[in-house]
Amino acid sequence: MKKVNLNVVGLSMLVLAITSLFKGLEDAFLIFLVLSSAMFGAARMNVLMDGKSNIRKSNALLALLGLAFGIASMFTSGVFEVISSFFLGTCFGLIGVNMIFEKNNEQED
Repeated sequence: MKKVNLNVVGLSMLVLAITSLFKGLEDAFLIFLVLSSAMFGAARMNVLMDGKSNIRKSNALLALLGLAFGIASMFTSGVFEVISSFFLGTCFGLIGVNMIFEKNNEQED
């Protein structure tokens, strides 16, 4: 069976969320946002389980990226503010995924 790229699924969900926001479907917008962030978290966990990532380096990168999105969300308005805030939360959520993975590895050893 072919493995699905969860980042592509997450981006597709994000596009659906933005489309539903423009159509005025606020409930669908929130549902697709939650689903897309869950897909990004699952993709990150797969990368961590494969051992292809340096956790400390990626945490620093995600923190800087999240900070940039946080600053962008303060100075933009409308849809761009919502999208920047979403990416801010996603970046720090992925740091949380990294921390959970590290803690689980420490308990197994």
